[in-house]
Amino acid sequence: MVKKKTFDSPVLQFVLRSVILGAVLGGICFAVYDGVTRFFTRAPFFRVRSVTLDPALDFIAARDLEDFSGKNIFDINLEGWQDHLARKYPQVKDLKVSRRFPGQIVISAQKRTPEAQILTRRDILTIDHDGVVLSTQTKADLRWVQIEGLFLAGGQIRLGESIANPEVNYALRIIAAFGAEKKLSGRRIDRIVVKGGSDIELYLHDGIKVIMTGYQIKQKIEVLAVVLQQPNFDPVTTAYVDVRFGRPTRGVKTPENAGRRTGNGRRQTVGGKR
Repeated sequence: MVKKKTFDSPVLQFVLRSVILGAVLGGICFAVYDGVTRFFTRAPFFRVRSVTLDPALDFIAARDLEDFSGKNIFDINLEGWQDHLARKYPQVKDLKVSRRFPGQIVISAQKRTPEAQILTRRDILTIDHDGVVLSTQTKADLRWVQIEGLFLAGGQIRLGESIANPEVNYALRIIAAFGAEKKLSGRRIDRIVVKGGSDIELYLHDGIKVIMTGYQIKQKIEVLAVVLQQPNFDPVTTAYVDVRFGRPTRGVKTPENAGRRTGNGRRQTVGGKR
């Protein structure tokens, strides 16, 4: 005769009690979690009441922030909003969207400042010191250095993207080195004509033309500063200053080109750093 199985075994009874207890505790935990989640995601206390912008972001349109209003602060997709605003406003960097409880959204960022403009076949691109395109326009803004001689397809360049072009990099490094040289603080660059890394022309605001290369830029700018500070340097009779080589040279205007702002002239070696 076969004996029927029972749950009289202490081990089986323990396992059964454990399963039942686990199920009860799991149900309680789920109920608590669901209740807490509902409270935080539905309670009026956590609705967004205000959006605080960094003072540098005063150009962001109010309509772009309307979707925050009235939403639960926990339902805001912070990363999604960061990507959206960064794409729409390329003139900012390090943009961050964060929560401030109970009902405030804080948007902070650094504003990119224009450094130069690039003249392309189709557009004029305004860029910052990182080469990020901030805007496109059809008219040059002479407050910024004008970069010429590049062959860029302007229509294929998107706002907010960095221009990966070595000649643009040369020009931006020259602008940065020129601005950092204290001896040149009273001067500024109007135009940069880039014909390649070995042939770059700068046109300064006072009409001086400078010929240099895209290599050893800091050293060449230092040489230029020394040349322009020499007591016998005369910008009126100077056609150009060439700092491409070990010793700088100065082109002297001839009667034929004396009335021009820049031009070729008789070469003359001048003092300066090697």
